[in-house]
Amino acid sequence: MNIKILTAAATTLICSALFAQEETSLTLSTAFNSDYYFRGTQLADSFIETAVDYTYGDFYAGLWYASPFEAVDSDLGAYYANELDIFAGYGIAVNDLMSVDLGVTAYYYPELPSDDNPTWEPYVGVAFDTTLSPTAYIYYDVTLEIWAFEGGVSYSFPMEDESASFDVEAKAGYVSPDEGDGGFYFNLAANYVYSITDTASAKLGVAYTDGDSELSGGNWDNGFCFTGGLSIGF
Repeated sequence: MNIKILTAAATTLICSALFAQEETSLTLSTAFNSDYYFRGTQLADSFIETAVDYTYGDFYAGLWYASPFEAVDSDLGAYYANELDIFAGYGIAVNDLMSVDLGVTAYYYPELPSDDNPTWEPYVGVAFDTTLSPTAYIYYDVTLEIWAFEGGVSYSFPMEDESASFDVEAKAGYVSPDEGDGGFYFNLAANYVYSITDTASAKLGVAYTDGDSELSGGNWDNGFCFTGGLSIGF
């Protein structure tokens, strides 16, 4: 498997932490996903993800664990590995509208051989607290020697019920290994989020992913992913 990025939930937490007034927060979340797509490539069928995200001022850290329902695809013979991502970073406010995000992620696969496991990916990005909340990131996996460039926008539509929102997000990027073929990809996502309490919420969503033939040629489903999950903050 190739390098991974933070889950949508973790990315949302990071971007909000850059401009938040709260000093400390801890969020636990879990979700079911019908498929695992990453940067234009399908990496697994249905899986459960579990995340722990912590912020202290402008510092953040967290864990993300993915557990596929099947170890091997019976039709393709594709092998799915459990995955643990450990990340940490720091947000630096440039002004009231712009912040810089610096961090690193380690990707570990318990069942895979120890060679190149874990892999390490430093990253740097910018986030803007404006309409559509645009972001732009550069990632480089120093172990696998793969660059990734990604930009995104998002918007939260308020609902008549103030406890709910309809959140949409679009991302596009380019994967460029030091050796071998790269390619462009994009991801579109929409989630209905309902606040159960001030600190707990539930979501239902759908996403679509596609990419250049070098990336999406291995996709065996239609690019759609359905998700449902819960999160609670402390």
